[in-house]
Amino acid sequence: MFECIIEKLNAELEVNKLGDYRKFKFVQKQLNSKENAIKFFIEILNYKKWKVNKIVYRIEYEKRLYQIKKNSYLPQ
Repeated sequence: MFECIIEKLNAELEVNKLGDYRKFKFVQKQLNSKENAIKFFIEILNYKKWKVNKIVYRIEYEKRLYQIKKNSYLPQ
């Protein structure tokens, strides 16, 4: 299962420059699970657990911030 994801990730990296956040989102989309994406980053890509948790937190923070801004601009 992870071999296919590694091939897709390498193909994507050849075409696009992906930072950690975009790379995590790409893997998460392929695996359809945040937990599996975290496991992939730690076991396969050899990221430290604290770094993966920081990436996940930042993605969730940006998502909440976007929703707050979106909802605050709604017409009354």
